[in-house]
Amino acid sequence: MTKTMNLYMSLSGENSIEILHAFMKLKPFNQKPPTLIYLDMYAELEGVPDWIERWVPTCTHEVTAYWGNPFEEGEYVEGSLRFHRYYRDNTQIVKAIINDYPRSVEAVLEMLSPLPWQLATFGSIHPIRYGTDKKYLATSFRDSHYQHGWGCAFKGAGHDHLVSRRWLEYGPWRLIRDEANDISLVQFHDLEVDAVTALEQAKPGHERMGVSDTGGFINSKFEYSTDIRGLYNSDNHQLTIVNTDRPVTQREMLDLCAARYQQILGPEQPIDSVSYVFLLGEQGYDYLHELWLREIECWAILKGVEVRLDTDYHPTPEIPDWVQRLTAAQE
Repeated sequence: MTKTMNLYMSLSGENSIEILHAFMKLKPFNQKPPTLIYLDMYAELEGVPDWIERWVPTCTHEVTAYWGNPFEEGEYVEGSLRFHRYYRDNTQIVKAIINDYPRSVEAVLEMLSPLPWQLATFGSIHPIRYGTDKKYLATSFRDSHYQHGWGCAFKGAGHDHLVSRRWLEYGPWRLIRDEANDISLVQFHDLEVDAVTALEQAKPGHERMGVSDTGGFINSKFEYSTDIRGLYNSDNHQLTIVNTDRPVTQREMLDLCAARYQQILGPEQPIDSVSYVFLLGEQGYDYLHELWLREIECWAILKGVEVRLDTDYHPTPEIPDWVQRLTAAQE
């Protein structure tokens, strides 16, 4: 008997309405019209095949279509599709729920691969907030995405929200790649373990892949904590930070990656690359790994000579035990 899970997904991209239409071609949504529609959280409407065209473009806040009535006791709900619009800046997102979906990361990846999304998060398959630890608040991509549960994914331009694609290969998670569709799916825990074990496995990945000071994700409404200053080279469009003798935090590195991604200096000063130069040369080695992960150049003054340290740096990924076990089992 195939094991199943309740699959919670939030997806964003260039066109949320296109994402909705793409889901409508998949089971269970293509089998019959929705049972009912909730418009802007208060109006209950008849479920009709053209619900997207009728109500999504003009809704104020959100439209949710249910396949089954969640408000009728004992009635089975196959799933739901929700279009959410944030009223302040028109940020849009699609949330899809499919109950009793095959408990397989590969099945989820196969389903999503043809759809026109860029960022995706997958909520917990365990009881709310991992059962026993109800105080735990996982990180997320924000913009109304689900909090991180068992995984998240990037497609095409969605990867640009990362400090670097290197981040994917060196995190405390399992990475599954779909090269043909340029999809990176990050799995935070083994889907077969209990809630307590799942949380223990997932926490490090949640922190590194969410909006956090040590994370590698740049959200759309990024808030800087560092005053972005450095030496700008107009010839190679590089921003250089000269470090005399002060600690460099991962949050500062994140801010510089965000400055590079968002082009914070404006069109007259495009940032193609960022670099650190450590005047106390040996300090460069202390920060080399974290800078390399973010594709920030690391230079050091060694015996009076400026030397680049990151060019020949080739670290070995540290694979979590649970990922090693899954890989061995599949082999």
